[in-house]
Amino acid sequence: MSDSDATTRIVPDVDQSLNAQHLRHRKGPALWPLWLAVIAIIAVLGAAAAGLWFERERLLSELNRVSGEVSNMHARLDADDSDVQETLNLVQAQMSTLFQEQEQLSVALKNAREELFSLIPASEDMVSADAIEALLQQVEQQQERSQLRDGQLAAINASLNALEQSSDSAQERLTEEIEVLVEQSRERKDTLDALEQEWQQRLEALEGDVRQVRQSQLALSAQLEMLR
Repeated sequence: MSDSDATTRIVPDVDQSLNAQHLRHRKGPALWPLWLAVIAIIAVLGAAAAGLWFERERLLSELNRVSGEVSNMHARLDADDSDVQETLNLVQAQMSTLFQEQEQLSVALKNAREELFSLIPASEDMVSADAIEALLQQVEQQQERSQLRDGQLAAINASLNALEQSSDSAQERLTEEIEVLVEQSRERKDTLDALEQEWQQRLEALEGDVRQVRQSQLALSAQLEMLR
């Protein structure tokens, strides 16, 4: 065995020694990117909850406006119109359903807000990914329900517009019918006046004939008395 071989086996390589030391003292993975992701998710959830709250207020304002229009339609429309009344009842039923769903949305938003605040860590504990996923699903469901209510409100507005047009058409038809009835009544009154005038003339002529007959009777009676 040569001296160069022994030296090679005893003295380690410098690069290998540094790499081994680096492996022994390697630090754990950095947690700050995960914390930034958690904070970003919480911020997104907070913004979504705020957006849902504003959406709830907007829907409530829209529902109140539509409810006021329905009340105004009640005051304007004739209660005897069965078709209009049925349409109004249908719209009112839809309004009641929307108000109930609005209350459910309010409760769901409250629960989502409570769950959101419960996810904010008070210490170094990590937020559960399952809890965040469940809350995101709830937010998506609330957004879908909000879009569904927008469609229902649009349908109610369309029904109200159709109802208003139908009411205007019914009022126009009613006005035309009233005008026709007034014209017919005027014509009948003129006819009755003409008949009354004609019968008055006939009565006057008949009275004249009766007077002539009585005068003839009186003259005949006087002649009979003279003949006696």
